Amino acid sequence: MQLVTPPRHIALAGLRALRTVALADGSLDALEKELIDAVSTHLLKLDVNIEDLESIGAEELATTVEDDMFRERIMRGLVLVALADADLSQAEEKLLLAYGKALGT
Repeated sequence: MQLVTPPRHIALAGLRALRTVALADGSLDALEKELIDAVSTHLLKLDVNIEDLESIGAEELATTVEDDMFRERIMRGLVLVALADADLSQAEEKLLLAYGKALGT
């Protein structure tokens, strides 16, 4: 399997979504931050301070990410971040459902 690196605009939209889900319960847990940092640095090869990323809504994410392969990857990452702190909050679950619906996954 070859890992295809997404274009920068898609990678940034995905990171914004990861951060949005992580903050849905009110705080960015250390493990969530480490996971997002690892994705940014090691998978996406981006030097981004996740603290500087703005939140992104489901419709904006869907408009930005049109490729189904990247949509699926982002959705998988969102689920991992939501579960990283071992507590899936109602806010995180609601956000995951909204992203999933908008992305068609």
